[in-house]
Amino acid sequence: MRVCGSGSGTLKLFFVFNPSSSVDISRERAQSLGDVTALQRHTAHTAHIAHIAHTAHTTYTAQIAHTAHIAHIAHTAQAAHTTYTAQIAQTAQSSYTAQTAHTTHAAQIAQTAQSSYTAKTAQTAHTVRTAKNCAHCTNCTHCLCMYFDNIVLFTGSFQVGEHGTLLKKFCKGEQQCYLKLMKDSLRPFVPAYHGVVQKDNQDYNMMENLLNNFNSPYIMDCKIGSRTYLENELQLARERPQPRQDMFEKMVAVDPGAPTAEEQAQKAVLKSRYMQWRETLSSTTTLGFRIEGFKKPNEDCQTNFKKTKSKEQVIKALSDFVESNTQIVWGYLRQLRQLRQVLETSDFFKTHEVVGSSLLFVHDCSGKARVWMIDFAKTVTLPPHFRVDHQSPWVEGNREDGYLWGLDNLIDVLTNMLHY
Repeated sequence: MRVCGSGSGTLKLFFVFNPSSSVDISRERAQSLGDVTALQRHTAHTAHIAHIAHTAHTTYTAQIAHTAHIAHIAHTAQAAHTTYTAQIAQTAQSSYTAQTAHTTHAAQIAQTAQSSYTAKTAQTAHTVRTAKNCAHCTNCTHCLCMYFDNIVLFTGSFQVGEHGTLLKKFCKGEQQCYLKLMKDSLRPFVPAYHGVVQKDNQDYNMMENLLNNFNSPYIMDCKIGSRTYLENELQLARERPQPRQDMFEKMVAVDPGAPTAEEQAQKAVLKSRYMQWRETLSSTTTLGFRIEGFKKPNEDCQTNFKKTKSKEQVIKALSDFVESNTQIVWGYLRQLRQLRQVLETSDFFKTHEVVGSSLLFVHDCSGKARVWMIDFAKTVTLPPHFRVDHQSPWVEGNREDGYLWGLDNLIDVLTNMLHY
């Protein structure tokens, strides 16, 4: 198509047919149509892509949601698992705690039962043992009472106390000695003191029965020292010279020729005379100790030692007592040597005049042997700053008791017995 202008101002159109042009038009149209188609296709494709994208997005979103859901489920499951695990752990812990508590409770019950059983067993054993010990102690106490009463020839001086203790007629001086000795280094070598008790309207010093731990004991009493009377006793006897018939009879029973003609006529002797004469009969004046008596199981008490004076006579008597058992002799020697050492350091021994005191020897068939200091009725406190060595010979006024001299001689005699 062409456009031409005219002079009249009229616009004229001329259509000129050109086959080549129609082809071009057809092509353009086709192209145009193709474009439409392409556009449609493009639109469709775009729509398809959009749909795919939407679908993909939806799918992706769904997947994300699904993933999130799965994650949530997983998290929830994990939380549930954790909670469940915690519950299991807590349950296990509770179970363990309960089991532990049960075990502990069972252990406590078992322990309580065991303790109860042990306590009952111990109590039963203790009851049986106590009953046996009480019977044994009572027998031993009776034995010791009879022994001492035979030795001192004064029936009733000793009584059986409760729980196997020994009761001795009250003496104020002896009580004071025991109270001091309970705090002295000599404590292991004296019976335990339990105070004053009353029985049948009579006061007694209550002390340990030294036979309690022995079976069928052998018992011996030895007086230690160079004299068995106090200086003031001798002075009082001189101040009141009253002839004593009982002492005359004792003198004649030992030695019929001992009384003087005057004493024979009066049938009595002065106490001071009797006291000094008595010491010359035994080993008290020759060795510083004498055997008062001893008792073996199932035998009578032997007291016939008033004229046992020489070392040979003493060794014979002691050998009879220990039945020539060197083990017992060694046991006594160990005890006496230990006592000797303690006496050197004892405050009590340094400040007291020990007169009329005894050593109690006890042993049994097991070989056990012990020695104790007993009898302190005549043990008195020395004046302040007055000292004795317990070895020097006694001269009236020096208050020497010869205790260590006698103990040393006794140790020497027992040592010699080991070589016989």
